[in-house]
Amino acid sequence: MDSSSLKRFAEYLPFLISLAVIGGILFGGIVISRWDYSVRGLSIAIPFVIAAAVLAYLFRHPQEIGDDGPLFGVSRFTLYRLYAVVYMVSIVLLIAGFDRHYYLVMLIGLFLILFVGIFSRTVSVPLTLCGIILTMMNIIYGITCAYPLFFSTTDVMGHIFMASVTYLSGHGIPVDLSPSYASFPLYHIFIAESAHILNLPIQQALFLVTCPAYALSVVFIYLIFTRITGNPRLSLFTCLVFSMTGVVLSEGVQMITRSAAFVGFVILLHLIFRMEAKNGNRQIFQGLAVILALFIILVHQVSIILIVILLFTLMICEYIVRDRKYISTIFVLYICVLFLGYWGYSALQFLAWFGRARWNIDFFEFEIKHTVLSDPTMDQTQVVLIYLYNNIPTSIFAAFAVTGAVYLIWRQKPKYLAVFGLFSLITLILYLPNPLFASETFAHLFRIDRFRILLSPIMTLAMASGFLLIYSHRGKRDVGKRIVRSILLIVFVCFAFFSLGTVVLTEDPGTQRLYFTSEEHTGFDFVFQSVPYGSALYSDYYTKRYFIQKKTDITEEFGLPYYQSGPLPGAIAIPRMEGYTILRNKQLLEYNLIFEENNARYSFRPTEKNIQLLSLSTDAANGVYSTGGLEIYQGLPE
Repeated sequence: MDSSSLKRFAEYLPFLISLAVIGGILFGGIVISRWDYSVRGLSIAIPFVIAAAVLAYLFRHPQEIGDDGPLFGVSRFTLYRLYAVVYMVSIVLLIAGFDRHYYLVMLIGLFLILFVGIFSRTVSVPLTLCGIILTMMNIIYGITCAYPLFFSTTDVMGHIFMASVTYLSGHGIPVDLSPSYASFPLYHIFIAESAHILNLPIQQALFLVTCPAYALSVVFIYLIFTRITGNPRLSLFTCLVFSMTGVVLSEGVQMITRSAAFVGFVILLHLIFRMEAKNGNRQIFQGLAVILALFIILVHQVSIILIVILLFTLMICEYIVRDRKYISTIFVLYICVLFLGYWGYSALQFLAWFGRARWNIDFFEFEIKHTVLSDPTMDQTQVVLIYLYNNIPTSIFAAFAVTGAVYLIWRQKPKYLAVFGLFSLITLILYLPNPLFASETFAHLFRIDRFRILLSPIMTLAMASGFLLIYSHRGKRDVGKRIVRSILLIVFVCFAFFSLGTVVLTEDPGTQRLYFTSEEHTGFDFVFQSVPYGSALYSDYYTKRYFIQKKTDITEEFGLPYYQSGPLPGAIAIPRMEGYTILRNKQLLEYNLIFEENNARYSFRPTEKNIQLLSLSTDAANGVYSTGGLEIYQGLPE
């Protein structure tokens, strides 16, 4: 497609976006009979309409994204001193244990300082990148080091145990422990080696060494985009937006196998864009790219498929734009041969597990959804309003990202940016909330939620481009320009507040906290020391995910703990359970407990009736352990 055709296509996109908004609302209400999805879709629909209106204006008043626009006249040294002071205050607030809202304000201050530094008249790229990396590490360590165990999505607890098994045995985990990870041992070997070298427990080593490795991905993102755009300010601002995005920080906090695969993917992209070198370095970059592909294959089983899909999509976008071609068909096919060969010869157990888990799946089942752990006393209107409130950063992102992506296609300066713009539009469905994420079967088969972290660098480039287009636009009236820029700065602060708040504010009264307290940790240690191995344990969802230890071929050899951990179907079931029930009573009184019954989770809230039922149930059981925050009971089945 030539430049003029691309330009005409981009000019039609605002109209097509408006049609897509109407079609999406009708699809949710009529096709799948979920009008509540259509109302929730307003968090995306309204920003899309705003983006369409802004694009219509920008097409009539074009400008280069590379224009410097308004620059701040603040001295670099003043900004450095201010950054250092705010950074130290944030650490003091963490150590002193102040309310985390004060800590959140300090973090927003750090990002504002970096924003001003990027758009000051003299910007230092190395120091700005260091500031972004240090801020990311501040956030991640400020969560993982603040609690006995911050478990986030609970996946990290399983990886801690698997790394412990690797540490004790000196080799990868056995297949009977986890067929999905036995053939992909690189992450657990890395954590085990780090614990051995640093002489630290596995959990501490994991959180300590993974944070810097994750934060350094910012450097490679900058190198990729500054090479393509030739615009250091845009590249730095992209890195800044990337570092404050919720999905990026959430993955950094838990830094499990898919997060490690993402780091490998970013470095792989950097090497791919360096392969066009005409000198002898080309072979070096090709060799390093193959090594990175092997790293991704061995560190996480599913990510390599998603990465190949994204690389093929980039190839298609390059073919449409017809500019430089960085993505080699031969190289992508070589990656496919590598992972398919490895799966076929060394990961047959994983393939069998993978196939069984995805057999007889209904692609069009939208009624089986991820369970929403909300207050059952709320009506549907309250649930929708809370959803719209929680998705404010998503709405802000959508408005700027669509604006930036479409304008990159239309302007084509440099032309390869049109590839990123087209790629962003095509993959938006894998990044923004939509009915596909509500289908348990569809999401389970394709794991489309895993695309979000892989897409985040290019998506943040689109958002950064859209923001800078509007912020630096040269209108005719100075008063109007100042008003627009003031509004954009407020929007930027709101985006930072809501994005960081979802990660930094680790507890919300009445909902849930995503960490175990020291009292709960002490109670878990009691289980390992006093409850016989092989016993049945029943508990809430998060505690059940902690006790994932099961018996394997090497259990007896290394003295590993093992239990039959299962969900507690309800509070009244405690006396009749054959085994031990672990009850986090402090969690219940302050928030709630998540129980499971018939493969469905529900929230058990501390109402007066529920507390009475729980009291009657525990009185009929045999109490074996009690502390301020956790109690353990032994059932007395008839």
